Amino acid sequence: INHPLSGALLLLAFLLQSPWMAFLAVVGVVAANAASRLLNLDQSLREQGIHGFNGALVGCAAAVLSDSSSLSDHGLIAALVTVGGGLTTVMLELWRRRFHRRGDPPALTLPFCLITWGLVALVSPRMPDSIETVKAAASTDSVQALMLGLPHSFGQVFLCSELASGWLVLLAVAVASPIAAALGTFGALMGMITAL
Repeated sequence: INHPLSGALLLLAFLLQSPWMAFLAVVGVVAANAASRLLNLDQSLREQGIHGFNGALVGCAAAVLSDSSSLSDHGLIAALVTVGGGLTTVMLELWRRRFHRRGDPPALTLPFCLITWGLVALVSPRMPDSIETVKAAASTDSVQALMLGLPHSFGQVFLCSELASGWLVLLAVAVASPIAAALGTFGALMGMITAL
């Protein structure tokens, strides 16, 4: 979803989830784009958000997994996100040079997944409820469950469990691509209807 307004909506969703998440997402994006610039990689990829996307996800994951009020711990987490965000760009570029030229699919979120697992191995993360579950609806009404589940489904892509954040993520996708938003909505509804 490489649209500037979509990016702003995602940042607002992160901010509503937690200011710490928004801060670390920005740290990850800046680190990823700085690595791209230092390596003199294609500027159009930075402008499209290709290099920054995985860095932002590393920041979001670090915010969810870190649970400390210590400033030194916050500094360590921010430093790890900086290194991890930069490494996502290196990994993305290595993948592109090795495989994508042959017509293989792009790496997508593979760098984020690998770096986040590396971070989990380095630090003892808090295991939040928000990754596995979201707040249960007060009603057992199926329609209400679907209406609450839809934004939560979109929000969880960025590790956001807050309802408002989920709606903003859905809106961000719709701004960039109404078709992607429709397909994402269809996929989320199919999963929820299956569960019901």
